[in-house]
Amino acid sequence: MPPAVVEAQVKAVLADFPVAVVKTGALGSLAIGQALLSALGAQRPKLVIDPVMVSTSGRPLLAAADAHAVAELLFPRAALVTPNLDEAALLLGWRSSHDSFCQAATELSARYGCAVLLKGGHLEGDPMDVLAEGSRTTTFRSERVETRHTHGTGCVLASAIASNLALGRDLTESVIRSRAFLMRALRGAPGLGSGHGPMDLLAAP
Repeated sequence: MPPAVVEAQVKAVLADFPVAVVKTGALGSLAIGQALLSALGAQRPKLVIDPVMVSTSGRPLLAAADAHAVAELLFPRAALVTPNLDEAALLLGWRSSHDSFCQAATELSARYGCAVLLKGGHLEGDPMDVLAEGSRTTTFRSERVETRHTHGTGCVLASAIASNLALGRDLTESVIRSRAFLMRALRGAPGLGSGHGPMDLLAAP
């Protein structure tokens, strides 16, 4: 999509009603990231960034140079960034394990000056996520839900966090509530199709 169209759409929404939180997903290019910042202008809604630089299957969605440029441009403005394991490896230049997971989250938080929720769904064993706010970390653990219906898990989690922040909850509570929401959605997946199908969001209030 042309960056000018994205900028016009964002400006139209911001002009229509107050916006507390903006959540981004797949931007696709550095130019669209620049258009987003231009549209926000002097307004300062909280920004939740799901980087969407590497797909769940491990396929790059942005060239490495563009990924780093987008991070330098947008992450310092963010209230929270939610990279997965592959995106963290792309930005850091090394891949974290269970033992170095907290280190990876804190390094990203320090580098970009924002809170980071590093998602560990791709780790071996039961998944864990780490929220880093500077040097302070909070670890969240859960049992792995055995399902192939995982399409959009990162987007759902980041969107739920943004929604909780918009309701006035603090960051840690927003993450806790959103992870619980995601677990319910995964467990209730309707089983549509033969691939990585959708979750059950309607049954996960």
